[in-house]
Amino acid sequence: TPGRATFVPVTLATGRPYMGNYTGSDTAGDDDRLHILSIDRRIYRRTDRVDAWGMVRERTSGKAPRSVQLRLVHEYEETAGALATVTAKVDPATGTFSASIPFAELPYGWYSVEALVEDELVDSTSFSVEEIVKPAYRLATTVSRHVAIDGDPITVTLQGTFFDDTPAA
Repeated sequence: TPGRATFVPVTLATGRPYMGNYTGSDTAGDDDRLHILSIDRRIYRRTDRVDAWGMVRERTSGKAPRSVQLRLVHEYEETAGALATVTAKVDPATGTFSASIPFAELPYGWYSVEALVEDELVDSTSFSVEEIVKPAYRLATTVSRHVAIDGDPITVTLQGTFFDDTPAA
């Protein structure tokens, strides 16, 4: 989508490019790709959408694939097949991608989003579909300063209120 960007946190480990949430090892081996797959949260409603983003590149050449297939599958039923599939275009310069996977009336339970390149599973992440219950109260915090150096005093105020704005404590 124009005007939107994908952010992938990158750090250095053992002198090589490394993803902070990378599920493979940082040495050459069976996994020929650097990759990360993230989703916007871990709990969803029965009718909702998963916003997914990530990065995938070949480890040695740095080349990015043209697209990544994102599949929504049931976590514990391998024979059920994909419940939804979306193809995400990959930015050739950065290797990043993003896509939304909508779904309707999924039964409560655990599911996975799988990222595939050329029909090969590259990465996956899990989430659950549950009843989301609004809490009976809300907590608000205020801080005396937004930036502090180690050792500086800082005051944090916590206020609990019910949703009708009466104090919770």
